Amino acid sequence: MDPDDQVAMLVAVHPNLLDSAHDALSLHPSCEVRLMDARSERITERALLLYSLDQSPLVRKAVAESSASTPSVLIKLISDSNEEVRRAVASSKNVTDAILRYLSNDISPMVRAAVAESPTASGDVLERLACDESVVQCAVASNPLTRIDTLFWLIVDGNDDRVVEECINALRVRPLESWMQLVGEQKINLQSRAGIEDSNMQLGDWLLGKGMTDCYQWIQAAELAIKVEQHAVASQCESTVLSRVRFSL
Repeated sequence: MDPDDQVAMLVAVHPNLLDSAHDALSLHPSCEVRLMDARSERITERALLLYSLDQSPLVRKAVAESSASTPSVLIKLISDSNEEVRRAVASSKNVTDAILRYLSNDISPMVRAAVAESPTASGDVLERLACDESVVQCAVASNPLTRIDTLFWLIVDGNDDRVVEECINALRVRPLESWMQLVGEQKINLQSRAGIEDSNMQLGDWLLGKGMTDCYQWIQAAELAIKVEQHAVASQCESTVLSRVRFSL
């Protein structure tokens, strides 16, 4: 390594660099030096903005990955020519809803998949990406924020085995209350004929015919739990009425 590079790298790891030092390092001919400075834990926003314009995609990716990168920095990289840089932007913990919405239309399915995995992704973005290609759908399924009915219909809609497996694994950890809410909102029931290719077959029979006993049992348990809950409420109301009648007598 060039002695000048060694000195520059020692400067880059200094914890309290002035803006003027970052300015000088950002012009250093060695990519390794610039990369080290861009990865500094105490790098300033001003320096990150400088490095967002760096000629090396490795440096620009380091900027996108930096925990110090604010939305003002990240937005400079959303149209970067390098796919890995845009993926890093989508995966940033500081990414905003507006940036994710922009990247959800990215030409690269891997960038769109990174959007689908983001804990910042909004419900409507996840709904739209659920109609994307398989690699993006798998990412949607892995996101804990994805609605349970979206996961369910990804299974029913006949997507490839990887997508179905990801969705079933995601549904296995969803609580009964989530299924009860879905059934209670009448978005799904075992007697429904909507949404399956054979309109003469009930959803419950279709699920069993496809070997999807897990899904069948989850919906069945939710329907039963709702009936028990409704029966308990009705019994309580009846008991209250009888008590009032007896009191009036």
